[in-house]
Amino acid sequence: MKEYKRILIAHTAFLGDIILATPLIRETRKLFPKAKIDFLTTPRTYELVKNNPHLDEVILFDKYHQKLYNFLKMVPRLISKKYDLAITPHSHLTTNFLLLFSNIPERIGFDRYHSRVLLTTKVKYPSEGHVTDRILHLLSPICSDKLDNRTELFLTKADYEAAENFLEKDKKPVLIAPGSVWATKRWKKEYFGILTRYLAEAGFSLIFIGSRADRFLATQIIEISGVNAYNSCGELKITESAALISRSKLLISNDSGPLHLANAVNTPVYAFFGPTVESFGYYPNRENDQVLEMELACRPCGMHGSRQCPLQHHNCMELIKPEAVFETIRQNFQP
Repeated sequence: MKEYKRILIAHTAFLGDIILATPLIRETRKLFPKAKIDFLTTPRTYELVKNNPHLDEVILFDKYHQKLYNFLKMVPRLISKKYDLAITPHSHLTTNFLLLFSNIPERIGFDRYHSRVLLTTKVKYPSEGHVTDRILHLLSPICSDKLDNRTELFLTKADYEAAENFLEKDKKPVLIAPGSVWATKRWKKEYFGILTRYLAEAGFSLIFIGSRADRFLATQIIEISGVNAYNSCGELKITESAALISRSKLLISNDSGPLHLANAVNTPVYAFFGPTVESFGYYPNRENDQVLEMELACRPCGMHGSRQCPLQHHNCMELIKPEAVFETIRQNFQP
């Protein structure tokens, strides 16, 4: 196997994508224990990798503000580091041009879209399997071994202390993450309200989690339920949310970022999949996880969902009833 002294892993996508790339970081370190391995990402996702012990340095590239200025400023910095290998799961042109202009002689990425012409080693993107395994396929030109696809996060004492402030003594809560950027990916708020009431009446402690943008939705759901549940949306940093999830017995989520946090801290996930399907590869994949879905001829209707159902009925979510979801939870978890 060829040896590399300086390796750059570049991924400037979203929070969930960075979590799904953590096996690539770990397995690259296993292959090259003596190499300097750095990670290029954006300020938005820095918290997820800043404490990763498999990395020597995390380099921040802000592509969302003053993009051209930051690009031109980053190129000489990367050139000075004299990387001999770059690996990128991201097919975005900006990231791949940055690697090209940084004089990195070997650049491995997926053979798709227009970025393929900027790579020296093009890897076919697998059409099957979990996304973590697909990302690890980037190492196939280097290693043919079966690699460990478990995601991971490295949380601090402060993250766990922040989480403890939301927990009842000696009681693990059920967490509910009702948000999603895409409206069609959201289970109905009325259904979330009914499920919240059932769970509270059964004795479960309940906490809603999400971003500040999800706070009003969570408030509406709690009002619909008519029971006590804590709304923590917008009150925790992403790593503090991960710590809270790690202290919980179950996360109930849409097909969105929180399910990847839960997988990374090994907390069971029950996830609603409507417009998207498991074959896309972004499903929760730990032993006790469940995907809650209805088999319909109109699924999937897109890779990321949409603002409204193309057929105007949203049956992929409408037909997943709260009574059935509660019964599934009750059979597998105790308050």
